[in-house]
Amino acid sequence: AITDAITAPIADALPYAVAVPAPAPEPESLSAWQTFPAGARYGTLLHDLLEWLSQNNWPVANENAPEWDKQAWGNLLERKASWLQLEEAPRALLAPWLQAVVQTPLPLQELNAAPLTLCELSTEHMWPEMEFNLEVAHVSAAALDQRIQSHVLEGAPRPALQARVMQGMLTGSMDLVLQHDGRYWVVDYKSNKLPSYDPFTLQDAVLHKRYDVQYVLYTLALHRLLKVRLPGYDYAQHMGGAVYLFLRGIHAEGAGVHVCRPPQALIEALDALFEKGSA
Repeated sequence: AITDAITAPIADALPYAVAVPAPAPEPESLSAWQTFPAGARYGTLLHDLLEWLSQNNWPVANENAPEWDKQAWGNLLERKASWLQLEEAPRALLAPWLQAVVQTPLPLQELNAAPLTLCELSTEHMWPEMEFNLEVAHVSAAALDQRIQSHVLEGAPRPALQARVMQGMLTGSMDLVLQHDGRYWVVDYKSNKLPSYDPFTLQDAVLHKRYDVQYVLYTLALHRLLKVRLPGYDYAQHMGGAVYLFLRGIHAEGAGVHVCRPPQALIEALDALFEKGSA
């Protein structure tokens, strides 16, 4: 049970009671990046490299980047790839793949925002790996799940959360928090190998893995931060939403992006629930 403190990542801290088999991937021709190995250690590698790029002014996309930044990037790639014992073919994919990720405009028209291009973000408008702590006062996973399912992708089937009680501190970190087009956003990188990267397949992956729970809690954490830090904060005006970027689909139509801005009523209800607890 989840008691006292929750220190695992959000996606692991709230496991699921029903397992849904994931569809088998199609042939490697689906995406140029399908041949890259899958698994947690390789996902961590991609996260680490994207974090470094965001902290160092995106040298892969900046022709005017100082030579030492480009050399540092090359050295980092070599060191990380060697540590994982990557073979030559997947090692050669890393640099062009991540260059495509940071240079491709990510479509946000679903949330009435201009496309987001990561390499155009300046350091003062983004915060990589932002950690958060959400105090939870005796909240059942069932109460949390009921509220999320009734507000986010309502009616779509998904595995139920296990019957647990959260009490103490829910902790985690967000891959990238940023300011764009006058609003604040959470970006999360996903390295899942999927049979397709169309919107329907992405939504199925989100629900199968319960990333909907993850991005609702991320939005709640950002909401609480903005309430304290941003004068005149208004959810409708300032909250952008969650951008889930499935990296292997970066060259697909839609750039492998699933976006959602949880309804304000849900976030405010969870804010109160976490503070007061469920009966």
